[in-house]
Amino acid sequence: MGSYSMPPPGEETHARRQITVIVLLLFGMVALYQFEQFARDGFDPSGMLAFGFVVLASYTIGGLVAQIRLPHITGYLIAGLVFGPSLAKALTGLHLPAPFDEGILNEEVIGQLSVFDTLAVALIALTAGGELKIGALKKGFRAISSILAAQIVSVGVLVTAFFWLISGAVPYIGFPGIEGLPMAAALAVGAMVAAVSLATSPAATIAVIMESRAAGAMTRNVLSIVVLKDVIVMVAFAVAATVLAQQIGVSAIEGGIAAYLFQHIVVSIVFGAVAVGGLMALYIRYINQELLIFVVGVVFLVAFIAAELDWDPVLVFLAAGFGVSNFSKMGHRLIETLERLSLPVYVVFFTLAGAKLHLDQLQQVALFAIALVGVRAFAIYSGTKVGARFGKADEATQAFGWMGFVSQAGVSILLAAIIGSKFGALGRSLETLIIGAVAINELIGPVMFKMGLTLSGEARASRSSLAPSTHLSVKPPSMRPQGEEGEAKQLEPWPEHVGEKDLWGAALQLKSTELNNRTQDLAGDLQSIVREVSTGPLRDFQLDGGKYLRDLRREFLRHHRRLTVQARAEGGTDRDELVTMLRSAQADLAAHWRGIVLGRSVTLAKLTWTPETVLENVDALVDELPEVVIAPYEDLSYDSKEGDSLWKGARRQVLRWRRSWRKAFGQGEPTRDVRLRALGRFHLSYDAPARLEGLAALFVEADRHLAARTRSLFDGVIAGYDDIVDVSTAPDADLEGQLVRLRHDVEEELALALDEIVRITGDGTHRAASALATGLVNIKEDLPTFGTIDLGSGERRTSRRFANRMRAMETLTKDVTNLRKASSAEYSSLAMELELLGLEARIKDHVAEYVSRLTSTVTRRGGSQVERVSDTLQKTLSELNAELEKDYSGDELATALRKTTEATSKVTGEAARVTTELYQDLSDDGKIAPLLDTLVDACRGLTPRYRVTVGQRQTGEWRLPTSLPEVEVPFREIVLTYIDSRVAPKLLASRRELAERVQPLANLLKELERVIAFNVELATAELEIVHDEAIPEEMHTLLRDMLYGQLERSYNSLEEIRAEATGWPAMLETEMRDAALGTLATLRGELAEGSFSRSRLEAMRRAASGLRMMEKGQREPRAKQLKAQLRGGLRALFGEERLERWS
Repeated sequence: MGSYSMPPPGEETHARRQITVIVLLLFGMVALYQFEQFARDGFDPSGMLAFGFVVLASYTIGGLVAQIRLPHITGYLIAGLVFGPSLAKALTGLHLPAPFDEGILNEEVIGQLSVFDTLAVALIALTAGGELKIGALKKGFRAISSILAAQIVSVGVLVTAFFWLISGAVPYIGFPGIEGLPMAAALAVGAMVAAVSLATSPAATIAVIMESRAAGAMTRNVLSIVVLKDVIVMVAFAVAATVLAQQIGVSAIEGGIAAYLFQHIVVSIVFGAVAVGGLMALYIRYINQELLIFVVGVVFLVAFIAAELDWDPVLVFLAAGFGVSNFSKMGHRLIETLERLSLPVYVVFFTLAGAKLHLDQLQQVALFAIALVGVRAFAIYSGTKVGARFGKADEATQAFGWMGFVSQAGVSILLAAIIGSKFGALGRSLETLIIGAVAINELIGPVMFKMGLTLSGEARASRSSLAPSTHLSVKPPSMRPQGEEGEAKQLEPWPEHVGEKDLWGAALQLKSTELNNRTQDLAGDLQSIVREVSTGPLRDFQLDGGKYLRDLRREFLRHHRRLTVQARAEGGTDRDELVTMLRSAQADLAAHWRGIVLGRSVTLAKLTWTPETVLENVDALVDELPEVVIAPYEDLSYDSKEGDSLWKGARRQVLRWRRSWRKAFGQGEPTRDVRLRALGRFHLSYDAPARLEGLAALFVEADRHLAARTRSLFDGVIAGYDDIVDVSTAPDADLEGQLVRLRHDVEEELALALDEIVRITGDGTHRAASALATGLVNIKEDLPTFGTIDLGSGERRTSRRFANRMRAMETLTKDVTNLRKASSAEYSSLAMELELLGLEARIKDHVAEYVSRLTSTVTRRGGSQVERVSDTLQKTLSELNAELEKDYSGDELATALRKTTEATSKVTGEAARVTTELYQDLSDDGKIAPLLDTLVDACRGLTPRYRVTVGQRQTGEWRLPTSLPEVEVPFREIVLTYIDSRVAPKLLASRRELAERVQPLANLLKELERVIAFNVELATAELEIVHDEAIPEEMHTLLRDMLYGQLERSYNSLEEIRAEATGWPAMLETEMRDAALGTLATLRGELAEGSFSRSRLEAMRRAASGLRMMEKGQREPRAKQLKAQLRGGLRALFGEERLERWS
């Protein structure tokens, strides 16, 4: 169930954007309806407006519900319910503005847009019929028939029993209209509603399958059963309705049940399969132009004919799709056309379906409808479970298949309407109940089906996550720091392939010596082609890859030797020079590896080999085979086989008579014509191209894996250097030993990479051999019976495989070329990452130096001042307490108070001035300019632009991935813009945050200075009253509270800030390092993932420009800055008191 959790944080912005679109559309509709004379001259544009609104709003709502992993169709249904007339009626008391007072999709608009119902039903039926393959039906016949039969029984029994219970069999539980019916009539009602309950919505099923791109045994079984159910539901409903009509004395079906079934089922299927399917097949085969327009035209024409002749349009189009898909070689083009047309039609269709849901009717029969939904769901669950087990269906169908049969829609609503019109008051009650249940099933059904597809692993997203990890390589790891994406994952090594011992099969032992020799010679020639591949392109890859890795190793060892020599020379002395060399080594190594990587990129851009060479050699071998070889029949051709038809058995008997006759007259055995060249073309020339895709995919995946290995190597080197820098401050750290261990780790991974190249070469040889040996083995398997009644020559016609060969040839030419270019661009992307890593290494020292100076300033002008004032104030409090305890006269105590607080007042004044200047200094954005200038200067030498791929390429073992588009990335401009728009604001924010922390300290010190001066003067003024007399107790208490109490409270506040100030340097260092280096690391990850675009770059430029304008607007005028600086300099030179006297 994890797939239905809330979206990850990265999707929240997209969700907010979708909500904004919906809100704007709602306000737009309200605004449009405020115009006067909205409809004039008999023209009402509300339908057109509603259509545009539905396409935009419903599609957006569908995408919004997809954020929480629900099907899009659920969003469309909810949109229709919200914008339809049912909710508008429920909210009449709110007096909503037009058009929401009647609903955007009111009854009139729904009627105007009903044309889309016709189109959607036809498209869904055509798609469903096209997805039914005769081969799949034969393969899954037992499971499909068992599940279908079990569902018919379970739904029929349980739903019928449910209606018998609510007919009055259970006291106090009776459904209006049914209560009081005789038992036979109640059972007939139950059987008729059971037939309706058996129906499932093909529309919802097809929509969910297409959305999730599901494929697998469960998907095929569910779709086949859903489609076949329509026929069974029609038959069952007709029979049940006839029985009920006899029980209650009404006429249910005009003309009788046989005529009804013949017209609605037999004629509909025949007309659809023969006339409509045949017309489509002929058009696709001989014209095949503007297929989209042709399909739409045929849909509306056939829908009109079916309506006029009272045929079932669903069955007509189901049969048409089935016929075109199974009996036309070009049937796949029809399905492709339907998929292109389906999305906008589905949006409107399911939104209208939601608008047609009647909340008022559901409210009337809510409890009974919910009970019917529960009974139906349990019946489907039990029937599917029993049928799947009896039919030996796959595990997914047994466990989750029932979830695909919950949804209901069109057929059920149609049958409910027939019940309502044919059976009077009873029919109307049943219609309300059925539509209420259908409404619930229509909302929950798609959700449950998508959940079932996901749990079974047949949905596209779940297949990628649940499939075994058997890919030949893994996604290249991001070069981000570990803190951003969790712990870094180690790159998995290329797996060592263990192939079959003998791919080519045993030598043939046929009665024909020529066939034996020809196949043996063909095997030798094919093995020679495999050896050419092994010693040619695969050997070249091994040599180029080995040279590439050795070049990386040479550059690493060159830098490593210099660092090792420096570590030995340093010993236990100052190691600053070694740390500097380590920083420099990171940048230099990144630059040199970048050059090697770019060289690899250029090499890959030069296309040297394609599988076409192999195919040309194979075609040449096949052309050398004889056209026909006359060979005797093998013994197995004479033996009768289980499953032989009467005609085949008769032919086999004639063949045995021929052998006996020829033997009787001393002649040899009967012979057959073996078209050896045609068989070779079928299995080698036409099948080998598709199998050789695995060899081409190997080269693509191998280059990708080698790039990922390079990332892993450099990540390890950088992490090792950083670890050495971290431990270099310890006096007893063994730096030389650390460097030796780092070299050992890198050498070990390089050896693994070289071993992987050998494995890749062996894997490539196996793939080439497998591609060709499979065809040879197939030839050997066919030769004993080829040209006989068991395997006629027509069954191996090359025309059947021509389309496969052409598609595979296009893949092996165009796609391989594009993917080689994409691999080249991927190495360019790796070079770009390495250059950015080198930039990070170059600026680390500058950032560290700036942070060190700033933290020292904060400690000296912040923390130290707090400690100084706090210590002085503590001493003053002690002395003040002692003086207040003495038996002084007024004048004596006044003198003692001035003397005791004089030092604290002076220290506090100086500290207040220093911390205020520190606050002003931290608030001055210009102070960050030197560091930004250093960063910008370091970026001047960056490469102006790179050509890289966009997005993450899919991986696969034997299939070529989709080629990703290439874009030109303005690398230098992106980095500079990133510094302006991301790094600079974060650095400024760090200083401003610290300034906000320093400001309370400066204010407290100013306040303390004022409190000391004011309270001492106030105390001495009080003491002048008593002069040399003894101080009264009341005055003594007042003085203690006025001086000692106030200073003690200030001391406590100061101690709190003192405790906080101890963490300021570490906090500042962490935030500023993250602002500079962490932000660049984030940029590196985004560049590696290809998530940068031109529009995003423009947005960053605007953000950086806006920040510069804001800073310029907030900056003080130049004259005011000079005045403040001059005053600060004079204060520092002459002192605060003297400057005050002069002023």
